[in-house]
Amino acid sequence: MAQVRRWTGLRLLLVGEDPAVPAPEDGAMSLAIEAERAAAGVWLVVVIAAIIAQIVLFIAGVISAVRSSRLTTTGRLVWIGAMLVFPLLGPLAWFVYGRRANAEIYRRD
Repeated sequence: MAQVRRWTGLRLLLVGEDPAVPAPEDGAMSLAIEAERAAAGVWLVVVIAAIIAQIVLFIAGVISAVRSSRLTTTGRLVWIGAMLVFPLLGPLAWFVYGRRANAEIYRRD
């Protein structure tokens, strides 16, 4: 008997090996399996969008820190290092706090 593989959400089942797993009817899918696939597709889109947003935020933070005329070289290295160590919090901290802060790593004109 040939083994038929069937995708059910997060696991792959071999149909016919387990008596609790019924063999699928010809061309028919249950609504539960369709809903699982739709939810998995939506979840994948959300994860990819979050990853792209994270990459854009990181690149924008590094470019903004490098182009900042208020920072000394040491200040730039500190902020870029923080962004590398903390890829989400580093750029957020830069945009919220770092661009306007007055500290010793900033030039005093």
